[in-house]
Amino acid sequence: MVLRSVVQDGGLLRVDDLWIDVIVGPPDHPYRVLDLDEYATAMTDGQLGPAEATDGLIRIQRFLDRRLNRRHEGERSWPDFPPAEVKAVLPIDLPRDWTLMES
Repeated sequence: MVLRSVVQDGGLLRVDDLWIDVIVGPPDHPYRVLDLDEYATAMTDGQLGPAEATDGLIRIQRFLDRRLNRRHEGERSWPDFPPAEVKAVLPIDLPRDWTLMES
């Protein structure tokens, strides 16, 4: 990863790099990984050698695993489905157990 800048503003940390980007939103929102195509182009064009490209992929995976992929924390559950807003306008009550629905 080649850094352009690192800026801290209160609780916000912004890191600008040349290729792989990770956008992290508020808690309980998925993060987004962007610009892997730019990374691949940099590899193909020789801007990144094999060792440097491998190191970048290992470090980005390590960052995701240590900071964002926190499967072990908290209790995971499915969100309400259908959402309350949708359920309010449905013409029927759906059973809690979907297997009870008649075809």
